[in-house]
Amino acid sequence: MSVQEEIRQAAREATVHRLTTSGDLTQDGLALRLGELWKDDARHVAPWGRWLFFEGGVWRMDECLEHMTRTRDFLRDLAEQLPPKEESAANRLRQADTVAKVVGLARSNLEQRAVVEMWDADLYELGHSNQGKR
Repeated sequence: MSVQEEIRQAAREATVHRLTTSGDLTQDGLALRLGELWKDDARHVAPWGRWLFFEGGVWRMDECLEHMTRTRDFLRDLAEQLPPKEESAANRLRQADTVAKVVGLARSNLEQRAVVEMWDADLYELGHSNQGKR
């Protein structure tokens, strides 16, 4: 596991711990926490309807529904940490409509919003490291 992956895993675990102790399992609360988790490496460009992830030093368009996989992993981790008496809440977190709604709300998080102009300034910039876009 790379250092970046270890940091991402630690951040996810801390976020899940905060959620399980805070009790805010609303879709809005989950989307905000997901935004905290993704603040450094995920952007959504509304006019494109696309997510971009910062991986390996470059921004890459999500062409394989990575945003859904990451959201499912986040919600699954959260569900697994809930106490047994919260089984119905855990089951709701694993439902497809919850996954879709949480990632849908996360698109508008301040941390994730991006505009086309960020990427359009230089046609070659999307595939290169650019700390200014992080």
